[in-house]
Amino acid sequence: MTIPPDHTPFSSPFTGTGTSTGVVVSHGFTGSPHGVRDWSRSLADAGYAVRTPLLPGHGTSWQELASTRWQEWHGALDAAYVELAGECEQVVVAGLSMGCTGCSKTLCGCSPGSPLRCGYIVPRLTMWSPTRACVPCAADWFTPRWR
Repeated sequence: MTIPPDHTPFSSPFTGTGTSTGVVVSHGFTGSPHGVRDWSRSLADAGYAVRTPLLPGHGTSWQELASTRWQEWHGALDAAYVELAGECEQVVVAGLSMGCTGCSKTLCGCSPGSPLRCGYIVPRLTMWSPTRACVPCAADWFTPRWR
């Protein structure tokens, strides 16, 4: 018997000492919190408050994923960030693959407040592709607003 992966969001309170720090962890495209759960748990075990949302349309079916847009995915990351910012003195954002894109948008000042740091695993930092016109949101996210 095969046990299906756990696609539920992950949440853990701050249990460390010193400055309270929260981490928003984002899974990648077509993924779910299952793919970054070990990373999230290790951060929680280290005492950090952690939020790993299930991005809308992910962890379900391709039909449901096809009916969602990047704004909904970013909204889920924003909500996790705002929640942690209300609980912690500082917030860090981290993402896997496409999850890095959502974190980059948060870092570019498109979200309330400003994260302290970011962590990327396998980010896509260039958009030189014939399909680039199909993803104008990603091109906008990488506009260097900090220069």
